[in-house]
Amino acid sequence: MAVNPSYADLSMVLILMGAVLFASWRERLGLERTFLHASIRTVLQLFLAGYVIEAVFNLGHWYLVLTLLTLMSFVAAHEGAKRLPSKLAWAPAMAWFAIFAGTFVNTFVVTEIIIKIDPWWSPRYLIPLAGMIMGNALNSGALAGERFTSDLKTQTAEVETMLSLGFSSGEATMEIKRKAVKGALIPTLNSMFTVGIVHLPGMMTGQILSGASPVTATKYQIIVMFMITSTVLTSALILIELLRRGLFTKAEQVRHNLF
Repeated sequence: MAVNPSYADLSMVLILMGAVLFASWRERLGLERTFLHASIRTVLQLFLAGYVIEAVFNLGHWYLVLTLLTLMSFVAAHEGAKRLPSKLAWAPAMAWFAIFAGTFVNTFVVTEIIIKIDPWWSPRYLIPLAGMIMGNALNSGALAGERFTSDLKTQTAEVETMLSLGFSSGEATMEIKRKAVKGALIPTLNSMFTVGIVHLPGMMTGQILSGASPVTATKYQIIVMFMITSTVLTSALILIELLRRGLFTKAEQVRHNLF
């Protein structure tokens, strides 16, 4: 049975953040307010999420599950769009579609083909799995999108030279695209190489702490690792393709005004 820490026990974790704040002040990092703000948001957001998800569990309606996931996707898109060119009007829509597509495809495969949850909207499985997928889609899209736009901005001259020689915008930006996707995949690949040896991932640790068999937790973690890898690649590729179409005109010219 999992140990349920009391609120008094939970408050003791503030000692760790106190040490972080002291170190930031001592080393003059100037991050005290940022750490404090982030800590407050972490506590409030997680408690809010916990109570909302518990309510959804208790009510047990499929439309509440889908509503919650939809709201999560819009918040993720809003955060992801912050890494994209601010002058690009369709940036939020691009971020949302990349996150939604990556999340929908991978969630469907995992819940309907691999795990086969019943009912299909079971909140105990669908919410945490879709949320995990969505978070990785957000991170990978943000990393890939930011790298793609920044490299395109610094290599505009080279890209325009290739365009003048008859290459399409897709061909002219292929190397930039490859680097952006590889950059987005690095954290995931590093995790795959060290998982189970250097660290135990969150889902596996959580299941073991909640009393599940380590072997069962391992099976779920393998599913999650491959699920995350697929999500990262899918979302990064989709967002970069949407960005390329948005940053070039139909005449295959760079939209300089968007940088």
